[in-house]
Amino acid sequence: MKKGLLRNHFKEQEATIKNSPLDLILELEKLLASDPIALSILGDLREQVVPSKQRLAKQQVVEKRGFELPEEFVQEKNASFVLFSDGACKENPGGVGAWAFVGQNRQGEVFLEKSGVANNTTNNRMELTGVIRALEHLYQYLEENSQAAAKSKEVIFLFTDSRYVVDGFSKWMAGWKRRGWKKPDNREPENLELWQRLDRLHHEVFSKLKILWVRGHVGHPQNEYCDQLCTERLKA
Repeated sequence: MKKGLLRNHFKEQEATIKNSPLDLILELEKLLASDPIALSILGDLREQVVPSKQRLAKQQVVEKRGFELPEEFVQEKNASFVLFSDGACKENPGGVGAWAFVGQNRQGEVFLEKSGVANNTTNNRMELTGVIRALEHLYQYLEENSQAAAKSKEVIFLFTDSRYVVDGFSKWMAGWKRRGWKKPDNREPENLELWQRLDRLHHEVFSKLKILWVRGHVGHPQNEYCDQLCTERLKA
């Protein structure tokens, strides 16, 4: 769905629904679950209707220039972009949470950066959300620059300090899908809708996605920067 059409649909429906704008956004996310660009736009709209005390003006908390590129990314010639994401929750589970990501190109420039908040969430959900939003915004960026067809076929690196995300993506998700999105005990995986969004982004958009683990809180510059963005969001 085109950006303008989605925004117009949101405005038209907002005037008629009995529930809050946030309820409408959540319903639209379900209806447009297979459209990465629409989900990215809806995520932005969701932030706009969150109470203002939970929003934070952009703040330069860490110097972004001079981030060194990871060796894995440098050595992979068929890769133009690398992403870093993080998530946090003030009171886990059930408290206010935050997610953040940054993206760098082959020249080391930070060309993507975003953070957001959510209520009544968990640390794992925020870690997953940071990964998903990073990929959705990368796809939107590529679409806007007419690069989606070519660049989405390249290797995309994404670094996170969440073992939950890394293990879920590389070890668990394939088994869940084979069993009809069930765990070995026949129960649904926690955060199922987020895992399914990540799976669609992987198989329908970024087929060569690599999600790698980085140790958190040990001075890794991009990870520390994302952590700072989350911390500032949680202070709001």
